[in-house]
Amino acid sequence: MLEVRASMDAEFRTLLANWWDLARSGDTGGTVHNHVEGSQSGPVVLGRDFSNITFNIHPTATPTD
Repeated sequence: MLEVRASMDAEFRTLLANWWDLARSGDTGGTVHNHVEGSQSGPVVLGRDFSNITFNIHPTATPTD
């Protein structure tokens, strides 16, 4: 669908090509701020561009009343 539109609209074709170049570069040009609050019951992992990661997480015991 994008190909068809790009073939019929030169401005769209240029904008699409620019967007594709930016998407492939992985550079968003922005800054990310992460904030975690409140209670949580395990590790918190925040990041970007993860690859080849294994999380060896073992279940914790559930408290009994």
